[in-house]
Amino acid sequence: MRMAIERYGGPEVIESAGMVDCFVAASEAVKRDLCEIIHVSAEKIKVVHAFGQPANLKDGQQQECRKRIRAQLGIEDTEIASGMCGTTDWRKGADLFPLLAKTVGLLAPQGGHKFIWIGSSPDSLEYQQIAHDIKFLGLNDSVSFIHRVNNPHDYLSALDLFTLTSREDPFPLVMLEAASLGLPVLCFEGSGGGSEFVGDDAGLVVPYLDVGSMAKAVISLGSDPDRRRVMGENARAKAHSKFSLTSQAPKLFAVIEDHMSLMRSAKKPTKSAQATLISRS
Repeated sequence: MRMAIERYGGPEVIESAGMVDCFVAASEAVKRDLCEIIHVSAEKIKVVHAFGQPANLKDGQQQECRKRIRAQLGIEDTEIASGMCGTTDWRKGADLFPLLAKTVGLLAPQGGHKFIWIGSSPDSLEYQQIAHDIKFLGLNDSVSFIHRVNNPHDYLSALDLFTLTSREDPFPLVMLEAASLGLPVLCFEGSGGGSEFVGDDAGLVVPYLDVGSMAKAVISLGSDPDRRRVMGENARAKAHSKFSLTSQAPKLFAVIEDHMSLMRSAKKPTKSAQATLISRS
Protein backbone atom coordinates (compact mmCIF):
# COMPACT_ATOMS: atom_id res chain seq x y z
CA MET A 1 0.00 0.00 0.00
CA ARG A 2 0.88 3.69 0.03
CA MET A 3 3.56 3.80 2.72
CA ALA A 4 5.24 0.61 1.53
CA ILE A 5 5.24 1.90 -2.05
CA GLU A 6 6.66 5.27 -1.06
CA ARG A 7 9.29 3.70 1.22
CA TYR A 8 10.49 0.91 -1.05
CA GLY A 9 9.41 2.18 -4.45
CA GLY A 10 10.53 5.11 -6.55
CA PRO A 11 10.91 5.93 -10.25
CA GLU A 12 12.08 2.38 -10.96
CA VAL A 13 8.83 0.94 -9.63
CA ILE A 14 6.73 3.29 -11.74
CA GLU A 15 8.81 2.42 -14.80
CA SER A 16 8.55 -1.32 -14.10
CA ALA A 17 4.79 -1.07 -13.58
CA GLY A 18 4.48 0.16 -17.15
CA MET A 19 5.79 -3.19 -18.36
CA VAL A 20 3.13 -5.16 -16.49
CA ASP A 21 -0.02 -6.16 -18.36
CA CYS A 22 -2.18 -7.18 -15.40
CA PHE A 23 -2.13 -6.60 -11.65
CA VAL A 24 -4.05 -8.60 -9.05
CA ALA A 25 -4.86 -6.46 -6.00
CA ALA A 26 -5.72 -7.98 -2.63
CA SER A 27 -8.34 -5.29 -1.94
CA GLU A 28 -9.95 -2.18 -3.39
CA ALA A 29 -7.62 -0.17 -1.13
CA VAL A 30 -4.59 -1.72 -2.84
CA LYS A 31 -6.09 -0.96 -6.26
CA ARG A 32 -6.57 2.67 -5.22
CA ASP A 33 -2.95 3.04 -4.15
CA LEU A 34 -1.62 1.34 -7.28
CA CYS A 35 -3.58 3.86 -9.33
CA GLU A 36 -2.65 6.91 -7.26
CA ILE A 37 1.00 6.18 -6.41
CA ILE A 38 2.32 4.10 -9.31
CA HIS A 39 -0.14 5.50 -11.88
CA VAL A 40 -1.38 2.08 -12.96
CA SER A 41 -4.42 2.22 -15.20
CA ALA A 42 -7.49 0.94 -13.34
CA GLU A 43 -8.32 -1.27 -16.34
CA LYS A 44 -5.14 -3.25 -15.71
CA ILE A 45 -6.09 -4.13 -12.13
CA LYS A 46 -8.27 -7.04 -11.05
CA VAL A 47 -9.31 -7.21 -7.39
CA VAL A 48 -9.31 -10.65 -5.80
CA HIS A 49 -9.51 -10.24 -2.06
CA ALA A 50 -6.85 -12.04 -0.07
CA PHE A 51 -7.79 -15.40 1.36
CA GLY A 52 -6.57 -18.19 3.59
CA GLN A 53 -7.62 -21.31 5.36
CA PRO A 54 -10.07 -20.67 8.25
CA ALA A 55 -8.78 -21.54 11.71
CA ASN A 56 -9.05 -25.31 12.04
CA LEU A 57 -10.60 -25.48 15.51
CA LYS A 58 -13.89 -27.22 16.17
CA ASP A 59 -16.22 -25.53 18.65
CA GLY A 60 -15.26 -27.84 21.50
CA GLN A 61 -11.55 -27.30 20.82
CA GLN A 62 -12.02 -23.54 20.64
CA GLN A 63 -13.79 -23.45 23.99
CA GLU A 64 -11.08 -25.60 25.57
CA CYS A 65 -8.37 -23.27 24.19
CA ARG A 66 -10.29 -20.23 25.37
CA LYS A 67 -10.59 -21.57 28.90
CA ARG A 68 -6.94 -22.66 29.07
CA ILE A 69 -5.39 -19.47 27.66
CA ARG A 70 -7.59 -17.15 29.70
CA ALA A 71 -6.61 -19.03 32.86
CA GLN A 72 -2.95 -18.78 31.81
CA LEU A 73 -3.25 -15.01 31.29
CA GLY A 74 -5.41 -14.37 34.35
CA ILE A 75 -8.50 -13.27 32.43
CA GLU A 76 -11.75 -13.77 34.32
CA ASP A 77 -14.83 -15.21 32.62
CA THR A 78 -16.63 -11.90 33.11
CA GLU A 79 -13.85 -9.82 31.55
CA ILE A 80 -13.80 -8.71 27.92
CA ALA A 81 -10.55 -9.57 26.14
CA SER A 82 -9.67 -7.48 23.09
CA GLY A 83 -6.65 -8.34 20.99
CA MET A 84 -4.51 -8.05 17.92
CA CYS A 85 -1.95 -10.30 16.27
CA GLY A 86 1.08 -9.19 14.27
CA THR A 87 4.51 -7.64 14.33
CA THR A 88 5.01 -4.57 16.49
CA ASP A 89 5.85 -2.21 13.64
CA TRP A 90 4.37 1.16 12.72
CA ARG A 91 2.07 -0.25 10.04
CA LYS A 92 0.33 -2.59 12.48
CA GLY A 93 -0.27 0.23 14.96
CA ALA A 94 1.25 -1.62 17.92
CA ASP A 95 2.10 1.72 19.54
CA LEU A 96 -1.63 2.56 19.52
CA PHE A 97 -2.54 -0.58 21.44
CA PRO A 98 -1.56 0.68 24.91
CA LEU A 99 -3.30 3.97 24.16
CA LEU A 100 -6.46 2.04 23.30
CA ALA A 101 -6.26 0.14 26.58
CA LYS A 102 -5.66 3.35 28.52
CA THR A 103 -8.59 5.11 26.87
CA VAL A 104 -10.93 2.18 27.58
CA GLY A 105 -9.79 2.33 31.19
CA LEU A 106 -10.56 6.03 31.41
CA LEU A 107 -13.99 5.64 29.80
CA ALA A 108 -14.86 2.53 31.79
CA PRO A 109 -13.09 2.98 35.15
CA GLN A 110 -15.04 0.09 36.66
CA GLY A 111 -12.64 -2.22 34.80
CA GLY A 112 -13.55 -5.53 33.19
CA HIS A 113 -11.31 -5.22 30.11
CA LYS A 114 -8.06 -6.96 29.16
CA PHE A 115 -5.88 -6.44 26.08
CA ILE A 116 -3.72 -9.09 24.41
CA TRP A 117 -1.22 -8.58 21.56
CA ILE A 118 0.03 -11.80 19.96
CA GLY A 119 3.31 -11.97 18.04
CA SER A 120 5.76 -9.49 19.52
CA SER A 121 9.52 -9.90 19.50
CA PRO A 122 11.24 -9.21 22.85
CA ASP A 123 14.44 -8.01 21.20
CA SER A 124 12.86 -5.45 18.89
CA LEU A 125 13.16 -1.74 19.56
CA GLU A 126 9.44 -1.30 18.90
CA TYR A 127 8.49 -3.78 21.61
CA GLN A 128 10.87 -2.23 24.12
CA GLN A 129 9.37 1.20 23.44
CA ILE A 130 5.85 -0.19 23.85
CA ALA A 131 6.82 -1.96 27.08
CA HIS A 132 8.09 1.41 28.36
CA ASP A 133 4.71 3.00 27.63
CA ILE A 134 2.78 0.14 29.24
CA LYS A 135 4.77 0.55 32.43
CA PHE A 136 4.40 4.32 32.68
CA LEU A 137 0.73 4.23 31.69
CA GLY A 138 0.10 1.82 34.56
CA LEU A 139 -1.17 -0.94 32.29
CA ASN A 140 0.87 -3.93 33.43
CA ASP A 141 -2.23 -5.60 34.87
CA SER A 142 -4.45 -5.08 31.83
CA VAL A 143 -2.16 -5.34 28.77
CA SER A 144 -0.15 -8.41 27.75
CA PHE A 145 2.19 -8.76 24.78
CA ILE A 146 2.62 -12.43 23.89
CA HIS A 147 5.84 -13.14 22.03
CA ARG A 148 5.82 -15.26 18.91
CA VAL A 149 4.03 -18.57 19.40
CA ASN A 150 3.29 -21.54 17.17
CA ASN A 151 -0.36 -21.77 18.27
CA PRO A 152 -1.77 -18.26 17.63
CA HIS A 153 -5.29 -19.61 17.07
CA ASP A 154 -5.37 -20.81 20.67
CA TYR A 155 -4.68 -17.27 21.83
CA LEU A 156 -7.16 -15.76 19.37
CA SER A 157 -9.77 -18.11 20.83
CA ALA A 158 -9.31 -16.43 24.20
CA LEU A 159 -10.48 -13.08 22.77
CA ASP A 160 -13.94 -11.53 22.60
CA LEU A 161 -13.04 -8.78 20.09
CA PHE A 162 -10.37 -8.42 17.41
CA THR A 163 -9.06 -4.85 17.47
CA LEU A 164 -7.26 -4.29 14.15
CA THR A 165 -5.14 -1.24 14.98
CA SER A 166 -3.27 -1.27 11.65
CA ARG A 167 -2.52 2.04 10.00
CA GLU A 168 -1.99 0.26 6.69
CA ASP A 169 -2.97 -3.33 5.90
CA PRO A 170 -4.03 -4.53 2.42
CA PHE A 171 -6.42 -7.31 3.54
CA PRO A 172 -4.92 -8.88 6.66
CA LEU A 173 -5.00 -12.66 6.81
CA VAL A 174 -4.96 -12.62 10.59
CA MET A 175 -8.22 -10.66 10.43
CA LEU A 176 -9.74 -13.56 8.47
CA GLU A 177 -8.33 -16.08 10.96
CA ALA A 178 -9.82 -14.15 13.88
CA ALA A 179 -13.13 -13.76 12.07
CA SER A 180 -13.23 -17.49 11.31
CA LEU A 181 -13.20 -18.03 15.08
CA GLY A 182 -16.29 -15.86 15.48
CA LEU A 183 -14.64 -12.61 16.58
CA PRO A 184 -16.15 -9.25 15.56
CA VAL A 185 -13.52 -7.02 13.92
CA LEU A 186 -12.91 -3.39 14.87
CA CYS A 187 -10.78 -1.38 12.44
CA PHE A 188 -9.91 2.11 11.19
CA GLU A 189 -11.51 3.56 8.08
CA GLY A 190 -8.94 4.21 5.35
CA SER A 191 -6.37 1.80 6.77
CA GLY A 192 -6.78 -0.78 4.01
CA GLY A 193 -9.05 -3.72 3.33
CA GLY A 194 -10.34 -4.18 6.88
CA SER A 195 -13.41 -2.04 6.31
CA GLU A 196 -14.15 -3.94 3.07
CA PHE A 197 -14.43 -7.13 5.10
CA VAL A 198 -16.27 -5.68 8.11
CA GLY A 199 -18.94 -3.85 6.13
CA ASP A 200 -21.94 -3.09 8.31
CA ASP A 201 -22.40 -6.49 9.89
CA ALA A 202 -19.12 -8.13 10.99
CA GLY A 203 -17.81 -5.55 13.44
CA LEU A 204 -17.35 -1.78 13.58
CA VAL A 205 -15.34 0.70 11.52
CA VAL A 206 -14.17 3.91 13.21
CA PRO A 207 -12.43 7.02 11.82
CA TYR A 208 -8.75 6.72 10.98
CA LEU A 209 -6.55 6.53 14.11
CA ASP A 210 -9.46 7.69 16.28
CA VAL A 211 -8.43 5.69 19.34
CA GLY A 212 -11.24 7.26 21.36
CA SER A 213 -13.86 5.98 18.93
CA MET A 214 -12.34 2.51 18.91
CA ALA A 215 -12.33 2.53 22.71
CA LYS A 216 -16.03 3.42 22.72
CA ALA A 217 -16.64 0.58 20.24
CA VAL A 218 -14.81 -1.86 22.53
CA ILE A 219 -16.94 -0.77 25.49
CA SER A 220 -20.16 -0.82 23.46
CA LEU A 221 -19.69 -4.34 22.08
CA GLY A 222 -18.16 -5.54 25.32
CA SER A 223 -21.34 -4.65 27.18
CA ASP A 224 -23.68 -6.13 24.56
CA PRO A 225 -23.12 -9.91 24.31
CA ASP A 226 -26.01 -10.49 21.92
CA ARG A 227 -24.78 -7.91 19.40
CA ARG A 228 -21.23 -9.17 19.81
CA ARG A 229 -22.36 -12.74 19.13
CA VAL A 230 -24.33 -11.80 16.01
CA MET A 231 -21.46 -9.77 14.56
CA GLY A 232 -19.03 -12.57 15.40
CA GLU A 233 -21.15 -15.15 13.62
CA ASN A 234 -21.45 -12.84 10.60
CA ALA A 235 -17.67 -12.50 10.57
CA ARG A 236 -17.26 -16.28 10.85
CA ALA A 237 -19.68 -16.88 7.97
CA LYS A 238 -17.90 -14.37 5.73
CA ALA A 239 -14.46 -15.79 6.44
CA HIS A 240 -15.59 -19.34 5.69
CA SER A 241 -17.81 -18.67 2.66
CA LYS A 242 -16.27 -15.67 0.87
CA PHE A 243 -12.58 -15.49 1.75
CA SER A 244 -11.39 -19.08 1.87
CA LEU A 245 -9.10 -20.96 -0.50
CA THR A 246 -12.15 -22.73 -1.93
CA SER A 247 -13.98 -19.52 -2.82
CA GLN A 248 -11.11 -17.25 -3.89
CA ALA A 249 -8.60 -19.51 -5.64
CA PRO A 250 -10.96 -20.08 -8.62
CA LYS A 251 -11.31 -16.29 -8.99
CA LEU A 252 -7.54 -15.89 -9.07
CA PHE A 253 -7.25 -18.74 -11.56
CA ALA A 254 -9.93 -17.13 -13.75
CA VAL A 255 -7.96 -13.86 -13.86
CA ILE A 256 -4.85 -15.75 -14.96
CA GLU A 257 -6.80 -17.73 -17.57
CA ASP A 258 -8.50 -14.61 -18.97
CA HIS A 259 -5.19 -12.80 -19.22
CA MET A 260 -3.47 -15.75 -20.90
CA SER A 261 -6.34 -15.96 -23.41
CA LEU A 262 -5.88 -12.28 -24.25
CA MET A 263 -2.15 -12.81 -24.69
CA ARG A 264 -2.73 -15.78 -27.02
CA SER A 265 -5.23 -13.75 -29.05
CA ALA A 266 -2.81 -10.84 -29.29
CA LYS A 267 -0.07 -13.11 -30.63
CA LYS A 268 -2.34 -14.79 -33.21
CA PRO A 269 -1.73 -13.34 -36.73
CA THR A 270 -4.59 -11.46 -38.40
CA LYS A 271 -6.18 -12.90 -41.56
CA SER A 272 -4.25 -10.47 -43.74
CA ALA A 273 -1.03 -11.36 -41.95
CA GLN A 274 -1.80 -15.06 -42.38
CA ALA A 275 -2.41 -14.52 -46.08
CA THR A 276 0.91 -12.69 -46.39
CA LEU A 277 2.70 -15.53 -44.61
CA ILE A 278 1.09 -18.10 -46.91
CA SER A 279 1.93 -16.15 -50.06
CA ARG A 280 5.51 -15.73 -48.89
CA SER A 281 5.83 -19.43 -48.20
